[in-house]
Amino acid sequence: MHKEHEGQDGQNWQDGQGANDGHEGHEGQDGQGVNDEHVRYEEHGGQGANDGHVRSEENFGHAETACSETLPPTFPPTPHGRVWQIDALRGTAMILMTVFHALVDVRDFFGFADVRYYEPPLMYIGRSSAILFMFVSGISCRFSKSNIKRGARVILCGMIITAATLVAVRDLYIRFGILHFLGAAMIIIGLFERLVTKERLRQLAMWIASPASLIIGRIFSQMRTTLPFLFAFGLITADFVSYDYYPIFPWIGIVFAGYAAGRFVVANRAKLSTMRGNRATSALCALGRVSLIYYILHQPALFALFFAIDFFRRIALNL
Repeated sequence: MHKEHEGQDGQNWQDGQGANDGHEGHEGQDGQGVNDEHVRYEEHGGQGANDGHVRSEENFGHAETACSETLPPTFPPTPHGRVWQIDALRGTAMILMTVFHALVDVRDFFGFADVRYYEPPLMYIGRSSAILFMFVSGISCRFSKSNIKRGARVILCGMIITAATLVAVRDLYIRFGILHFLGAAMIIIGLFERLVTKERLRQLAMWIASPASLIIGRIFSQMRTTLPFLFAFGLITADFVSYDYYPIFPWIGIVFAGYAAGRFVVANRAKLSTMRGNRATSALCALGRVSLIYYILHQPALFALFFAIDFFRRIALNL
């Protein structure tokens, strides 16, 4: 988390406190992080949705059962037929996020060292975490039973973070952070899925909307407004500041790109699920499956660690 300054084009590149997908992830564990349940696919003789189309809700139970019966054992294990590569990518984003937040805490809250996390190359740790998490969140939206409900839960978690930071850092509190953004993006995609039911039209719309959103965000970042309630869309006032800020524009363009790419994952789900990983990917998968909970708890854990370090450091200095 780092402060939002006007000189940074109105964007805070802090990592997604992951969020799993919160940040994005599977519905059944809801990240980040947003844990999505990627089990929606169309069964054809035991093969995952080779036509790239998402199966209907009423067939969900049958498809999930068929998945567990037809796919061979994999490593890492894939509970309920999950695509383990998605969990592993989300877990990677969580690791990058933790490293970046540790750098922020070391400098801004404990003063252990003058770590310039807001400059290259360190700033790219947070940036890559955020972008990876958003992209994976878009893929995961392909497998969720209800992106609207999932998005509402993630926004609720974001509001809890807002309340906590309002007490902890007052004027720098998180107004529209990674969880707020991911929740809003999920709801937007959920509404889009209800309005556009043909897959070809969905793909076309996503590939158009993705770069368009990035361009709109770039334009908005050069503007300032006197209206204080447009910050969620990327339009901020001259005195706007926040420790974590991910507006809808341009960032939703990354989620849209992930959603479009998710068609490939759906079509090749069976092949992906049978690929073998290793112990490292297994650990990343375990982290990726609980990314939302991890996102909420990782900062308190880092603070506890650094408080302990500072406490013993002061004792040592007084000896």
